[in-house]
Amino acid sequence: MKFLDINFLAKGNSITPAKVTNQDMMNFIKYGGVSQIGAGQAYQYYETIGALGDAVDMISNKFADIKPVINDKDGQVVKRPEIDRFFDSPNDYESWNEFAINIATNFLLNNNAIIQVMGNINRIPSMILNVPNNTISVSSGANETNYILTTTGFFQFLQGQFKITAANPRILDGTDLRELYHIRAFNQNTDSFFSKSRLNSITKEMEVIDQSLVKMRSLLINGFSAASLASIKTQDKDAFDQVKSDLNNLFSGPGNSGRLIAAMADSLDIKNIEQTNRDLQTMENKTDSKNTVYSRFEIPQPLVNQTSQTYNNYQTALYSLYDNAVIPLTKKIFQKLTKVFKDRKALKDGEFISFDESSIPCLQLRLAEKLKLLKEVGVHSVNEIRGVYGSEEIGPEGDQIFIEASKIPIGEDDQTDDNPKEKRKALVHTLKKQGSSDDEVLEYLREYKEISGEE
Repeated sequence: MKFLDINFLAKGNSITPAKVTNQDMMNFIKYGGVSQIGAGQAYQYYETIGALGDAVDMISNKFADIKPVINDKDGQVVKRPEIDRFFDSPNDYESWNEFAINIATNFLLNNNAIIQVMGNINRIPSMILNVPNNTISVSSGANETNYILTTTGFFQFLQGQFKITAANPRILDGTDLRELYHIRAFNQNTDSFFSKSRLNSITKEMEVIDQSLVKMRSLLINGFSAASLASIKTQDKDAFDQVKSDLNNLFSGPGNSGRLIAAMADSLDIKNIEQTNRDLQTMENKTDSKNTVYSRFEIPQPLVNQTSQTYNNYQTALYSLYDNAVIPLTKKIFQKLTKVFKDRKALKDGEFISFDESSIPCLQLRLAEKLKLLKEVGVHSVNEIRGVYGSEEIGPEGDQIFIEASKIPIGEDDQTDDNPKEKRKALVHTLKKQGSSDDEVLEYLREYKEISGEE
């Protein structure tokens, strides 16, 4: 007797472990279904759950708008035409924007993203392409892991078998002409290199959203728009069927709400059915589940809920989106791209792929406010402020710190005639104008102090 189909544990998942552990079995029983969401199922959720699609698209589209640059160890931008061309078009089939959206979406859904780098592994790549996660299967053995890519159609040339070993940490196909790079998140599984999808923690919430939508759609298509129950008092089967047919034809669907009911029958009783507590709870559960999805992807409420949106908190929410979701994703992906070009000796020591924060429209306002504050504080030089903006220094004169000339100790007033300092300045000016030497000026000042009684 077959108790359980083990393969069912990985339904919809092309990334399968080498073995099913006791913990996998316990999770299957405990949660009543698949213990790990696979790439295929993640893509399906993305296509059918609106809240998930909105969250992923919001982050991936903003990431795609960030253009990579090359920085040296001092943070200065350096130009490398042989690398910069990949920031316009990583391959012959995609622009940077298209490539970036694909790699970000794969990572956000699966916590894994795979890119294939074409060309001699010791030279500048010829192309960099995304690999869909549902085309990959992985098997691990002692001190090695095999990545098997199975693709069809136009991109069949991507398929093949790649291996990473304890002795060689690069994922190669054995020809030294193709290589995989794996971007992954937290992984606690010692049997596999693949991280578990972040959707695992919100599977139940997505199911609530899905089932709520199914129920609402069913009510609109199959139920009475007026939410009413009709009782027909007749023993005539033909009359009953006729009235039933007329009611279905005239009053089903969202466009027939409020129509007048007139039917041929011995007696017809219509009772309105109000929304039940169960219906209201379903709607509330759906809203709570959508909020859980947004929270899992660090999407602030003012960006997705107009009722909680004001001008001030909308701008703050955008900052939060970049700080907590977009920027961390950008750094992770750019770190892996840095490794691609480091491995191929295209980047010098200390150079890395990064981005210019001042080029991001949303963050320009915050940067401007920061620069204004630094200037108003008055303890930073022009060069220091230009460094925050990412501009070059203007020379030694830019290192000087300027303060307002009118600043004087409390209790002194440089605007009145009785100010001793101003009187001494006026005396020195007069003596100099008359041709007095420095020694003569000092002697006059000494005599002035004795006469005036100043300290």
